[in-house]
Amino acid sequence: MSPHKRLLFLDIDGTVVDGTPREVLMEQRGLVVGKYGDNNRSYPRGYDTFIDRFNNPSLFHLDTNIPEAEPLIQAAVEAGATVLFLTARDARHHCGTESDLKQRGLWREGMRLICKPHRELVDKSEFKERMIAMLSQNQETEDVVLVDNNRKNTEFVQERLSFVTTYSACSDALEHIQEWKATRSDES
Repeated sequence: MSPHKRLLFLDIDGTVVDGTPREVLMEQRGLVVGKYGDNNRSYPRGYDTFIDRFNNPSLFHLDTNIPEAEPLIQAAVEAGATVLFLTARDARHHCGTESDLKQRGLWREGMRLICKPHRELVDKSEFKERMIAMLSQNQETEDVVLVDNNRKNTEFVQERLSFVTTYSACSDALEHIQEWKATRSDES
């Protein structure tokens, strides 16, 4: 397999898909009070119960694609980049998550999906930073981008891996990825 010169890491929930309908359902079921990112957010039946129900693959169909996700992914693929979905969704939902991404048209040949092995194992931000560091070690790697709507994750990665460019939305990263495509055309 050829070295990965350009790596695009994409979060899923809130980055390539909008999980608001699942959030609303969780609110209606009394599993969460408050909006995502709100400091006063609470979980009346516990965080574990909330996250187990929120990440149930049978509910993924409620999500909608973030409009800029597909053009970003397509540009990266056309640029010859390696695209990896990097999510804190539990690894037990790997198959359901991959299936959902395929049904949405967000999966391309050669993509990879990395799910967090265990919710309790390590902090989400630390997990993402470790995966990016490990997969970016190749000397041939020229550029690494992380797109993640969770500011805690992007800041954590930036603090520890200065070579990674982070964006909070697909729309923000699109120009950067299109530059990869233009550079690839120049190299041909």
